Amino acid sequence: MLCSLVLLAPAPGRAEEGHPAVEVSGWLRFRLDDPHGQPNSTLYQAQQLGLPGGDAAPSLRTLNADVKLVAGPVVASAALTQFKVGADAWSSYARFNELNASGAALGWYYTVGRKIVSWDVGWGFRPNDLIQQEARMLLTDNTLQGRPLLMVEKFDDDAALSLVAVNPTRSAHSVGGDEPALAGRYFRHQGAVDLYGFGRWGERTHASVGASLSWVATDSTEWHASWNSAQALDTLCVDVPSGLVGETPARDCTVGRRQRVLLGNTWSSANNVNLITEWWWDGGAPSPATWRDWTARNRLLAHMASSAPVAGRAPLAGNLAWQSDALLQTNLHRSNVLVSFNWGYDGYAISVYQLWHPADAGRIATATVGWSSGAWDWNVGARWYGGPRTSVTAQLPTRDQVYFESSWKF
Repeated sequence: MLCSLVLLAPAPGRAEEGHPAVEVSGWLRFRLDDPHGQPNSTLYQAQQLGLPGGDAAPSLRTLNADVKLVAGPVVASAALTQFKVGADAWSSYARFNELNASGAALGWYYTVGRKIVSWDVGWGFRPNDLIQQEARMLLTDNTLQGRPLLMVEKFDDDAALSLVAVNPTRSAHSVGGDEPALAGRYFRHQGAVDLYGFGRWGERTHASVGASLSWVATDSTEWHASWNSAQALDTLCVDVPSGLVGETPARDCTVGRRQRVLLGNTWSSANNVNLITEWWWDGGAPSPATWRDWTARNRLLAHMASSAPVAGRAPLAGNLAWQSDALLQTNLHRSNVLVSFNWGYDGYAISVYQLWHPADAGRIATATVGWSSGAWDWNVGARWYGGPRTSVTAQLPTRDQVYFESSWKF
């Protein structure tokens, strides 16, 4: 299919030898992550009871090579990753992040293949990220892996329409970002305001609609908002059993109608200072009552473990470890507040931001410092997870994490 589209697409630029022009770029990067375990977490307590496995928060060394090739209408982006977790041996994997061909026909632009398509206007969260569905605010900034899709687009000076068939070859039972779906986005530029409308029809989750806007109010101030309503939503459900169980109480599930909302502001100054403030509501995240019951079960299991005989610790250790599976959420809480400060000058960049959960006063704070010189980038940073002892963030397996990163671009 890709070869056929290459033949149909407009002729690319020609090099002096008469062959299609080819552009190659990429980067090589080494990264060291050094996290420290949280004694208040159930995973740490499980390993103190003798649960098999390594450190609850092992160090991570990563070597990445990312290469992007553009040859006329064809784009290919591949990544090779080698990593070492704690004292384990080095492992590796390779993948195509993007592999697609594009062209034009009958006034429409089309793309077919694997492509990264990220929609919506938020920084910390994007309610209308209907295609890529990426996790935001990760410390590791690797290239995303695009979704298999067929996309057609039409543009004029002030408007654009995008129609996408994503994951057409996936099973109808696939969940989350792998679900086969049809999606669309309409964009219109109206004076100082950018307006967006979204729609999606999933094979299982059916209808989802949304809208976003970004308004440049002054030379230094921008406001943005996003809303999405889904007929059904794939998420991670947290069951809270009363006794010991033989499997994890966290499971992939599909919940009924849910709303997602984001409100945000960006303020920028002439001396390269940037301040982002956002609040969002994720109806697919666990409720405060769920987390209270989950925390109560953590305390009960810890109390049972403190008085259990050695022979009876294995089931308790397993149940404590499974409690941490509930933390693998896009958003830990429904209500979230983010404040981000960024400053850059002459190759240096400083970023400090904090995510706060009003429901239990939990917080995640991050600070990074970067320096760029020619083809080289250097970055160091740290992240802290805290709050009251009963807050969800204070029960994550990681208490804090520092990292060092060096990359070379070509």
